Amino acid sequence: MNVNDRGNKKWSAMMLPEHVVELKKLKKEVSLQQKPSIDEQQFQEFNFRLALAQKDNLCVEVKYFHSGSIKIVKGYVDMINYVDQFMVIEGIKLNPVEILDVIIT
Repeated sequence: MNVNDRGNKKWSAMMLPEHVVELKKLKKEVSLQQKPSIDEQQFQEFNFRLALAQKDNLCVEVKYFHSGSIKIVKGYVDMINYVDQFMVIEGIKLNPVEILDVIIT
């Protein structure tokens, strides 16, 4: 007896498109991380390093938390706005409370 088994193909038709969408959304939610806490002393140190990098035109590597994940941007500090509390590094607008680490390279 020769059986032609189609493997996973025969089971894929049992998934409704709505189920696939919900499963992808659930997988994304599970993979989200919690924002690590930064104390006031670290926050001040980050601000000092960023101001120094802007003043001396030094390259920085900034690790920041955005939308449930940790991201890294490397480049020069374009602008620091102390009134509205944001900075621009390589065209990316960052809120100071999102910053997790600053390394001057």
